[in-house]
Amino acid sequence: MNQISIIGKISEKPKLTIVKTPLSEKAMVVFKVLDPGLPYQTTTPNEYEVHFMKDAANHIFKYMTLEKEIVVFGYMKRDKQKRDVYINAEYIQFTGKPVKEVLNV
Repeated sequence: MNQISIIGKISEKPKLTIVKTPLSEKAMVVFKVLDPGLPYQTTTPNEYEVHFMKDAANHIFKYMTLEKEIVVFGYMKRDKQKRDVYINAEYIQFTGKPVKEVLNV
């Protein structure tokens, strides 16, 4: 598995959906995060779609606003039908600080 951690900003309005599993229904937040690539990348930032399907998804949705600074920890996944790459988030942390402060740049 490809483990990844990204520090960035929410770049697209998050969407809350309900996903049916064999045992129950779970809330899932889908959003995009803009990774500036600091301190190593100096060209165009990367944007990733993030899927967060944990018990906390429903609770944190109201705090997820555009330009909110966050840290995402999870795994890179590939949607075989769409051939898109996305991040399956294990957990999300709101930083409350500018990205440059978090990275000490």
